Amino acid sequence: MTSDAFRDLVAEHLPSAAASGRRLAVPIWRRRSADLLTPVGAFLALREAGTFGFLLESVEGGERLARYSFLGKNPYLVVENRGARAMLHRPAGGYTGDGAPHGVEPVQASAFDALGDVLDGVHQ
Repeated sequence: MTSDAFRDLVAEHLPSAAASGRRLAVPIWRRRSADLLTPVGAFLALREAGTFGFLLESVEGGERLARYSFLGKNPYLVVENRGARAMLHRPAGGYTGDGAPHGVEPVQASAFDALGDVLDGVHQ
């Protein structure tokens, strides 16, 4: 799809989504040749260029069905589990959707409860 066709598609559907109160989900992707770089190689290169790099790979069904990877770096929030409580790391310069200051915030809750609270704040 060309960028002009994509722009036209969004322009066509955005007004009706906004009028009905629905969110318009727009998938964005880039096709890459898989033969040139492995997910681990991409992760290692990405990790050198930022902090808190991560790699999530599919393994279910093996390579026969499908295989995909999610790579990222410099997240706006990192949740660390320490026993029965969690630590929220907000890297300097990162986005804090709830307006909280950057730094480390100890939370007297499990990591899952802390994530639930963060997500509740994002969806308000």
